[in-house]
Amino acid sequence: MRALNGRARAAADYAAAAAISILASVWLLDLPKADLRVPFSYGGDAVQYGFFVKTVIEHGWFWSNPSVGAPGTLDMHDFPVAAQDSLHFLVIKAMSAFCRDWPTVFNLYFLIGFPLIACSAMAVFRRFGVGHGPALVGAVLYAFLPTRLLKGESHLTLTAFYQVPLAVLLLLWVSGDDPPLVADARASGEPRDAPGAWRRARLELRRPRSWAALGICALAASTSVYYAFFTVCLLAVGGAWSSLRRRSIRGAAAGLVLAGAIGAGVTANGLPAIVYHLQHGPNHAVGERGPGEAEFYGLKIAQLLLPVDGHRVPELAALKETYRKDAPLVGENETTSLGLVGGVGFLLLLGVALSGRRADGSPRRELLGALAVLNLAAVLLGTVGGFGSLFALLVTPQIRTYSRVAVFIGFFSLFAAVLLLDWLTRRRPGAASWLLPGVLVAGLLDQGSLLATGRYGENKKRWASDEDVVRRIEAALPSGASVFELPYVPFPEGPRTRGVDGYDALRPYLHSRALRWSSPTMRDRGADGWVRDVANREPKQMIEALARAGFGGILLDREGYEDHGAALEAAFGGALSASPTVSADGRLAFFDLTGHGESPAGGVSPEEVARRRYLAAHPLAWSWDDGCYGLEHDASRTFRWCASAGEIHVDNDAPFARRVSVSAMLYAARPPARLTLAGELASGDLELPTQLVRVVDVPPGRHAIRFTCDGRPADAPTDPRTMVWQVASFTFDEEGSGPPPP
Repeated sequence: MRALNGRARAAADYAAAAAISILASVWLLDLPKADLRVPFSYGGDAVQYGFFVKTVIEHGWFWSNPSVGAPGTLDMHDFPVAAQDSLHFLVIKAMSAFCRDWPTVFNLYFLIGFPLIACSAMAVFRRFGVGHGPALVGAVLYAFLPTRLLKGESHLTLTAFYQVPLAVLLLLWVSGDDPPLVADARASGEPRDAPGAWRRARLELRRPRSWAALGICALAASTSVYYAFFTVCLLAVGGAWSSLRRRSIRGAAAGLVLAGAIGAGVTANGLPAIVYHLQHGPNHAVGERGPGEAEFYGLKIAQLLLPVDGHRVPELAALKETYRKDAPLVGENETTSLGLVGGVGFLLLLGVALSGRRADGSPRRELLGALAVLNLAAVLLGTVGGFGSLFALLVTPQIRTYSRVAVFIGFFSLFAAVLLLDWLTRRRPGAASWLLPGVLVAGLLDQGSLLATGRYGENKKRWASDEDVVRRIEAALPSGASVFELPYVPFPEGPRTRGVDGYDALRPYLHSRALRWSSPTMRDRGADGWVRDVANREPKQMIEALARAGFGGILLDREGYEDHGAALEAAFGGALSASPTVSADGRLAFFDLTGHGESPAGGVSPEEVARRRYLAAHPLAWSWDDGCYGLEHDASRTFRWCASAGEIHVDNDAPFARRVSVSAMLYAARPPARLTLAGELASGDLELPTQLVRVVDVPPGRHAIRFTCDGRPADAPTDPRTMVWQVASFTFDEEGSGPPPP
């Protein structure tokens, strides 16, 4: 009966945490003004996450999407940002069994994050004996960390950090005197301080704690590469600290094994991308990071303790705005405020860490000491110029946004505040009835930024305009038709082009039911070169190329042009003798190409039309692999830098040879220089600078062109790249050779 009552009380605790977090989300997000069928966020990175959600619902998973990347298919293996979020998307896919409307699923997954995080935090607090009331307060406040409220759906999976409390549980186990997976040498009767006992340990899997630890590792590896990385780093610190303090290898050994388990899980999730790169080579145009980015996206202690952006108290909001305007390196760290309650806990942990006093053996002080060490380690890892910057310089810069460790710091800090509240309410039980509700309400008001309510009305108006124009396009075109989008914006992480954000080109697909779209194409893969080349042609040539490739229309985003697209629209209108279909907000203009250029008149047979469409759907893929850097732009041209040696790969997935004319300008960083090419497609020596014009026959399959350049690197002390020679204005045109498609 007592066990039953305990389980009932636990269920009541979790139900209360979930219910309060749901009610608080309705209040703090002003949800009565929102529409579940419209994304709460409809711009920036939220569009990319919406794209992933729709892709998973409609096409099964996130690795490829045949509805975009026309005339090819978008392949995401070069940008596996969703790979370590696989559990999130698995839940989203399960939700889609009950609701196929992706915006509703998108919004609901964000909202269920509040009760999930609260219940996860509640479980960890209660695991360490925190009273019901203080645990409830801390759990709800953690679910409403300002970083979650401010980022919202723009970082859908990063803000669903329900795995972090469980990761902290793992860290505290490893930092304690009974870590999982590693047996105690005293199990054989040997005392802890026996000579050499600290060196002896053995792996064991019989205890439930060990299996729970492995389960948490699997969860951490499948919900965020950033949180998995931070967990691995803190496991190393916690394990080493425990071993040194207890003169036992167990903590360090457990930390090492668990870190390895997380690493194995991350690798398993990313295995499709690893295999793809082994087969097709790396894509240096995608996801390349520099060591300096760890500084720009680093953590700031000041931002942890300052008020949240958009604070409800005008004076505090003005204080934060003053800092934001004057301080350098204000990036993502501006969302990392801990709030007043978390700030108190953070300062308490710093005081414990700096005091240097050893715990007296009581479980609470041992726990506080471990939290203090882990918190300090997280700060030293994430802060600007900290150990994260060294890791980016010496190991890899691919982990760059170290300010995201604030989610761990937030839990450590609120844990310390919860322990303080628990101590106060145990000493004065009568104060709990007013202290705990007061802290909860004050904390929510303090953390609940006015900026978190979203721009529901503005989003809905923009959403409705896009929805309407896509419906009209679908009514004008046959099912499965392709639409070419302008301006061309590189994907992923494309630069802002005047008024067009890097992910705005994804928006038409988010409304589409039966059309294919040219955007996005993966940079330097598949159809990307063809799409970029066509987008840079004169309007009449562009129309002819698109008609030959079977595109049904052109969708132009006027915000991407200095003249609001007027010159381009006039040229399209004159060539097509038609006016565009324009969205309600006047931003998008659609030109119908149906029937244009398909007539066999003029010597173009139906077979030739079919052949051209086949070739456009299977474009030659040029990969600038080892030794080449990403594509860059200036006012008049595109170019890329290359090192002294490397390889260029050309892929022809058609079953016949294809003839292309290649044109480019080749420059030396510091002339004179000689460029040597070797391979079946091109060989010989070129004196730089020179203009390259060649006709190349490309057989089926993958082909390598190796290059070496004897020039001297560019004198660029602030650029970490080795830039020896440059290829500019690279274009290639297929000359029409080859048999018709099978």
